[in-house]
Amino acid sequence: METKVFVARLRPERKEDYIEAHNRFSPELRARYRAAGIHQIRLFLLGEQLFMLIEAENYELARAALDEDPLDRIWQERVGPMKSPDFQPLTEIFRLD
Repeated sequence: METKVFVARLRPERKEDYIEAHNRFSPELRARYRAAGIHQIRLFLLGEQLFMLIEAENYELARAALDEDPLDRIWQERVGPMKSPDFQPLTEIFRLD
């Protein structure tokens, strides 16, 4: 299992739209994420900073599968413009297990 964390800037005027879009995340798209090997996605907001934590069996394989998925493409086209810049990976510097 891998954990990846990303940060983006949420456009302030799109904050409510972004939250509402995720409140309506479709069961079909959820199933496709699970089938791709993603176990969990968590989003956190601090001001305009948006953080995303993903737990996946293999993140790169999951991302490649979803890049080819027409439903995820529609989703990304919908929520992508709500962020600027888009998600950038964070580097883990410490872990206490």
